[in-house]
Amino acid sequence: MGTITDAHAAETQLARLLDEVEAGGEVVITRGGRAVAKLVRAEDPAPAEEEPRPKRKLGLLAGRFPPGLIEEQVKWDKHTDPEWQRMIRIMEGEEEDGPAGSA
Repeated sequence: MGTITDAHAAETQLARLLDEVEAGGEVVITRGGRAVAKLVRAEDPAPAEEEPRPKRKLGLLAGRFPPGLIEEQVKWDKHTDPEWQRMIRIMEGEEEDGPAGSA
């Protein structure tokens, strides 16, 4: 049949009892001389089927930016922006870093 143990012993020896169950045995736990629980090896659950991801909602950020902000960024061209060109000249050592317009 397997091992029969009282509740107190089951608490203190749970790791050993789980090893026994894992090896295929059964453990009956009693309280006051009456069987109240049975430990048996669990069946390996079938692998859960992966649920499909919910479809993404387009336009989640719609209306969260000031009007014209995106268009303004698209029109900006770093190759023709004078401040950008000045930063490049400073990084390449062609211009000293100082207030704009003092070069």
